[in-house]
Amino acid sequence: QALRHRFWVLEVPSVTCPPDFPPDAWHPRCAHGLTKFVECEYNGYQYSMEWYFISLLRDNAQYTAVRMEDADFVYFPQCVSQVYFALRESYSMDHWAAIA
Repeated sequence: QALRHRFWVLEVPSVTCPPDFPPDAWHPRCAHGLTKFVECEYNGYQYSMEWYFISLLRDNAQYTAVRMEDADFVYFPQCVSQVYFALRESYSMDHWAAIA
């Protein structure tokens, strides 16, 4: 009974928008310029609250609304810690540069 509200999960687009799609238009199913889609990964307890929360919602339909209009909250899953670690590793950034 900890969650008394319904959530709508707005999934991160995993495909690039077609070339004929207006570049200034937003669409929930595609992203302009997307070159790689990576699913959120479990990075250990300390860094994976994003992973735990989306897993909770995806695995427990009683917390999600069937229609977006019926939701109390919209949740946009993101993996901030995964982006942080990717920046540090790929570009040899220190902590402050990676979070800036």
